Amino acid sequence: MLADERRSLIMEDLYNNGIVKVNELSEKYDVTVETVRRDISALQEQNLVKKVYGGAVPISSTVKDSLYTSRETLHAKEKAAIGRFISEKIHEGETILLGSGTTTLEIAKNLKHFNNLTVITNSFPVIMELISTKLNIFCLGGHVGNIDMNMIGAFTINALKKFHVDRAFITALGITTGAGVTCYSSEEAFFARQVRDQAGKLILVADSSKFGNNSLVIQGQLMDYDTIITDSNLDKSYFDEFARNDIKLILAPMK
Repeated sequence: MLADERRSLIMEDLYNNGIVKVNELSEKYDVTVETVRRDISALQEQNLVKKVYGGAVPISSTVKDSLYTSRETLHAKEKAAIGRFISEKIHEGETILLGSGTTTLEIAKNLKHFNNLTVITNSFPVIMELISTKLNIFCLGGHVGNIDMNMIGAFTINALKKFHVDRAFITALGITTGAGVTCYSSEEAFFARQVRDQAGKLILVADSSKFGNNSLVIQGQLMDYDTIITDSNLDKSYFDEFARNDIKLILAPMK
């Protein structure tokens, strides 16, 4: 697990419990106490947590916003490159789905000039980004998730089943040829599997840091996706590996 992903999970623990303890985090994530202390120090430098004896507490009561904001700052250039690249491939008159996540938000930021585009989403940040545009926006509704500021659960799935989209763009926390595509919750995985049934093309978008790592829940297999789009910082060792498995991989150029 990369440090960035572990720190996001530590922030999730903080949101759920109000405090985290170094020894417990060390055991939970199978890292040394010194590694956890460095994680907490890094989060404190971002004004997200406050160190206390043996652990950390939220720096304010706005942990939910901090969780999302902290993830926005991780690999921001890579996510921005992906967002720009994908927006150039979208056409007027299309119906697309944007799942939740900071990478799909970068796609939304680049869609504001469209006049005839329908966007279906379960992401509050995407809705707020596009609310003042001419785009036709559908909000899926449902139970509000704590981490991604999204809508998940049975209500969301039932609403999703009423739509067909030309292309769907969804994210993941981990991508490996062994476990496949992984995320942090079963609800996120169930949403992703249903999106597969509603989309003409299913596209996985993830910055290069997600490759080679596994998260908690299997979201799907690599061959479930018509295309995987990442940034050009991806290690070249993946190119041949994906080609051998007939997986279409596209790299968004870094500027």
